[in-house]
Amino acid sequence: AAPDGTYIITARSKKNTESNWAVQTSATETLVSSLATSIGTDKSTYKPNQQVLIKATVSASGSAVPNATATFIVTKDGSVLATKTVATDSSGNASFTWAQKTKPAGTYSATINASYNGVLGSNTATFKVQ
Repeated sequence: AAPDGTYIITARSKKNTESNWAVQTSATETLVSSLATSIGTDKSTYKPNQQVLIKATVSASGSAVPNATATFIVTKDGSVLATKTVATDSSGNASFTWAQKTKPAGTYSATINASYNGVLGSNTATFKVQ
């Protein structure tokens, strides 16, 4: 198997009677065998009416993974309170602003579940509401 990385695949066709290429096309494909994810919030503690900005990064072998599917999940005491799925940008970043107006005091978890070409990665961070 090829190592992780970005590969340019080129296909060429030529006429039998000439040495010139008659048709050429290329495509770029990124191969990854595992995803690394990081997740965090803009603050560690919030007031009940404050928005929570959750940011995540998806990478593979130290390089950003653009267009990965990133699903954010906010939970408290095992109950799912919010989910949002977005695509990572060209730098492998994704974000979600959780704007629920009233949040009970306590510890919350923010999880990122990322996928790219069938490869998965996950990470969780916590934050508090006081």
